[in-house]
Amino acid sequence: MAKKQAARKVPETAGLARLTRYPKMLQQYLREVVYELKKVVWPSRRQTVGTTAVVLVVVIAFGIYLGLVDAILSRLVRFLIG
Repeated sequence: MAKKQAARKVPETAGLARLTRYPKMLQQYLREVVYELKKVVWPSRRQTVGTTAVVLVVVIAFGIYLGLVDAILSRLVRFLIG
């Protein structure tokens, strides 16, 4: 059988201690973010423009394809319904 544990009373100063830790924790977090960003290999402008162009072409091609499929299927449904 599991014994019930008595509720632990937290002193009022614990909240203050926790509150004073947050600036230090934030500072440590930001330090780690800067460290990780230094390890990132950023693409060149040429690579960025090239991949953006590919994405735009693919999006336009799929848009045209889906538009054609939609037009064909809607005409088919209109024909079947009357």
